[in-house]
Amino acid sequence: MGVLWQDIRYGIRMLLRSPGFTIVAVLTLALGIGANTAIFTVVNAVLLRPLPYKDASRLVNLYSTLTYFPEFHLGESPADFVDIKAQNQSFESMAMYQMSAMNLTGEGNPEEISAGAVSPNFFPMLGVRPFRGRWFIEEEEQPGKDSTAILSHGLWQRRFGADPGAIGKNLTLNGKLYTIVGILPSGFRFPQKTDLWIPLALSPADLREREMHGTEVLAKLKPGVELQRVQAELNTIASRLANQYPNVDQGLGLRVIPLQEAGVGGVRPALLVLLGAVGFVLLIACANVGNLTLARSLKRQREMAIRATLGASRSRIVWQLLVESLLLALTGGVFGLLLALWGVDALRSFAPANTPRLDELRVDPGVLWFSFAISALAGILFGLVPAIQSSRPDLNSSLKEHGTARSGKFERHRLRSVLVVSQVALALVLLTGSALTIQSFSRLTSVKPGFRTDHLLTLSIHLPSSKYPKESQQINFAQQLLEKVKPLPGVINVAGASMPYLRGRMSLSTIQIEGAPSRSNSSSDNVEFKAISPGLFETMGIHLLKGRDFDSHDVAGTLRIVAVSESLAHRYWPGVNPVGKRVSLDQDKEGHPIWSEVVGVVSDTRDIHFDVAPKAVVYVPLLQIGSGQIILIVRTTADPVALAAAVRSQVWAVDPDQPITDLLTMEQVVSESVAAPRFRTLLLGIFAGLGLVLTILGTYGVISYSVSQRTHEIGIRIALGAHPHDILALVIGQGIKLALTGVAIGVGAALLLTHWMASLLYGISATDPLTFATVAILLTTVALAACYIPARRAMCVDPMIALRYE
Repeated sequence: MGVLWQDIRYGIRMLLRSPGFTIVAVLTLALGIGANTAIFTVVNAVLLRPLPYKDASRLVNLYSTLTYFPEFHLGESPADFVDIKAQNQSFESMAMYQMSAMNLTGEGNPEEISAGAVSPNFFPMLGVRPFRGRWFIEEEEQPGKDSTAILSHGLWQRRFGADPGAIGKNLTLNGKLYTIVGILPSGFRFPQKTDLWIPLALSPADLREREMHGTEVLAKLKPGVELQRVQAELNTIASRLANQYPNVDQGLGLRVIPLQEAGVGGVRPALLVLLGAVGFVLLIACANVGNLTLARSLKRQREMAIRATLGASRSRIVWQLLVESLLLALTGGVFGLLLALWGVDALRSFAPANTPRLDELRVDPGVLWFSFAISALAGILFGLVPAIQSSRPDLNSSLKEHGTARSGKFERHRLRSVLVVSQVALALVLLTGSALTIQSFSRLTSVKPGFRTDHLLTLSIHLPSSKYPKESQQINFAQQLLEKVKPLPGVINVAGASMPYLRGRMSLSTIQIEGAPSRSNSSSDNVEFKAISPGLFETMGIHLLKGRDFDSHDVAGTLRIVAVSESLAHRYWPGVNPVGKRVSLDQDKEGHPIWSEVVGVVSDTRDIHFDVAPKAVVYVPLLQIGSGQIILIVRTTADPVALAAAVRSQVWAVDPDQPITDLLTMEQVVSESVAAPRFRTLLLGIFAGLGLVLTILGTYGVISYSVSQRTHEIGIRIALGAHPHDILALVIGQGIKLALTGVAIGVGAALLLTHWMASLLYGISATDPLTFATVAILLTTVALAACYIPARRAMCVDPMIALRYE
């Protein structure tokens, strides 16, 4: 320890004696280490940190798949759940839950909250203890005895001011009174943020229901049970249920997914790509500092020779130099950690709101250890080889006055060239990935959704089934609301729909065409289903291609009609006008189809996401069938935001207890829909730009140092008659060789690595030739520019001075 402390003190003195080198190296490393630490913080919070539940690794979600709805991971039907629970041998316990929105009314403005209805064993399975009060009991699982509620810590603070006396108080949810029996601890989240929980009370008839797959299932594996064994057992159970209940469970599949994996969603590929990108930035930074260290080691050859002459072993010299490198790296790591703290705050602010576990972002001990580890690794990466080379000084030439070691110069030059080639190759991979994502994002945002997005205000209304149980009540609410909003000053048109636009949600239904054979178990008969009010096509700017729009006469009790999208018309009636044809989306009690007449054909829209191709859509009159969810869409003459308060007041004029959510302009909706690709495009662009700057500096440094080392040679060339342009070509040629070698290696590496990004790209191949060629030319041009300044300096060398240069 005494020797180590001596080496540390000496290393600090040597770094302080070279402030320029130390500052540049520390800043370079801080950028690389800070970027890695910030992104690892996100990866750690989202992918690596265990869920805050007891035995979290044994918790799984159970999903159903059906051949005629392949787009969805469905929940379980209550009857299937009962059978699975009875027949499996792998689960220690199982619980059902249903997530929904509920309207909280009473004191203050009405509020829509996220709510979960759960089995009594749900919270004990998670190993969570109530902050106050108690959990649900089995008695409350019975219909009529389920009027109890457990509040999240946030709702308790927001709505009740953290009053300890809230236990036992009543609150009104969807028009029904519930008694508060418990408060959750502050850190509890499931699956993301849920405000309130109530008991899941199923009647005997509900428990016999096998067709509706709307109940989520949480299960805990028995200790030591592997997922492969569970999946094999579930496959057997699914096959048994399909054979036993062919009318409803035909094609049933059961899939088990770890709870942590299920919660991550689709962000894993993007996070891993970002982690790889910052890893490349760190490698480029290490190569840069390695070049600086090699250049510095040449100036210390005399020092190393004296040490060797006085008896220092090679290992002792290597260790001393490695300690200096580690000091440099750890200093860079400290500043990098400070950058990471700022970066994590920035990531939390700019990350898409639906990023899982976003509120858990923090620099915890695991992140600190990661920062320390990559700092130490960086020190070894850029310091080990220069240390080994410096430990073999040429004693004869190094100890001469004003002498430098001739032996080893070629090895050092070759190593510096290798580092530049590596930087160029890594930068090309980064730039290629960034260029692909930028083009992908550009093409995504240039997609025409099939409707106008300007001057539109949207809001969402969920009508509680307890207050609006009948279709006639839902229709009446919609009619009143449309009539009240339409006369407002600044309103051009107003309409309603049952599903939102560009929010990633859709409602599917199976369709039967009159005269065509029914294929109820075929996914090709799936269509998107949307109930709309008259005037929606005009309000949204959706083109009516054939037939007519809905009007005020298309109400309950009149002829059932539908309009269809262009894609659906091409699918079922190619080359034929579908107006007047009949389709069925439902059956009566005897199982006979209920026919609706096609009255119009409209243009296709991308109403789910920009990157989802237009679906075959069936539009039905909202005023014929009603809807428990109404998306109000208002076209305005001026800024839609200015009308928000007036529209909100009209909703409350119809029902003062009705909450309003998602009050946004359509342009805000569009912005939110592309938030995830915009975020990763921005980050990849920043990392690629950082890598490019470091590569330019590295290339410039090597060529500049090479010119200074070849001053004597250049002077001789000029004295013997070499033209300045020959010197220019000589120096630039050296840089271009390195750049082209790096580009060639980088193109090969990019071809191998960019396929991991394929799922994140839209409208462009991960191996797009034009992108690869453009990036290669760009990087070569930039390298050429980095070589030009040293080359110009070489052209101006005075032969008389150069010939005396040592």
